[in-house]
Amino acid sequence: MTLLEIIVVISIIGFLVTIVTVSMSDVREQSRDSQRISDVTQIQVALSAYKRDTGLFPLAITGGQELRSSSTVYMTKIPVPPTPQDGICGLYPVYASYRYQPAPDLKSYNLYFCLGGKTSDILSGSNKAMDTGVTNSLIPN
Repeated sequence: MTLLEIIVVISIIGFLVTIVTVSMSDVREQSRDSQRISDVTQIQVALSAYKRDTGLFPLAITGGQELRSSSTVYMTKIPVPPTPQDGICGLYPVYASYRYQPAPDLKSYNLYFCLGGKTSDILSGSNKAMDTGVTNSLIPN
């Protein structure tokens, strides 16, 4: 084998490694976004059960803590978003967690989350889950 052939083979291998690395990065980002959607859906289910039993949504929820009423555990551990944050989400620290804001009367809520890319019919960037559905929305400060 000549030096030129070796250089060509190394170049081809380097090119293939680059393509695989970029593809795997995209797959990991999509996986994190899918996890974020799953987390938000699970939180929404737990919040609905909480309201069904107590008549109101909780005053607060905290990532890593359980969601419970006096007698029932609705979620043993409120999830936190997978890291690293993707897309625009990584630019703002507020996107490092799911942000829950109940209405003053506790009869509705907003749950803010961020996606790095469009996933199903949910847009990339800041989104708001409510007891009535999900919409693209700016997260409040």
